Amino acid sequence: GQGIMSAGIVSEGAVLLSYLNHTATSQLIFKGSRQLSGSRYKVCVRGVDSTNLTTHPRCYSVQIPRPTPVFVSPPNNSSYATAVGCHLIIPLVAHDRTSFDLDPALGGSNGYQVLIQPLYTFTSSRYQE
Repeated sequence: GQGIMSAGIVSEGAVLLSYLNHTATSQLIFKGSRQLSGSRYKVCVRGVDSTNLTTHPRCYSVQIPRPTPVFVSPPNNSSYATAVGCHLIIPLVAHDRTSFDLDPALGGSNGYQVLIQPLYTFTSSRYQE
């Protein structure tokens, strides 16, 4: 038969058990959620036979990467100049490689996405005739 045994740590974790030719096979299934970002878990399991003899425990670490957004370009405190009547376009690039340094496309497809938000603009001088 096949059954589900809760890992007892977090509702997103479970151990699936099945038996084939008197051999137990299992899968630890863990689905991280955004609320669990940056978390680490230690999951331990053991085998038990019909007479209650047990194996030594086996323990595994489960980590969920935390968001780590960074600006790629332009460099901080860059200076630009423009003339009256001209448009100045400054491309801004940021991504999130997560704490596991994932490819940004992979991180983004798993919910680690960055938005660039304007904070404020200072005017330090103004030309007057």
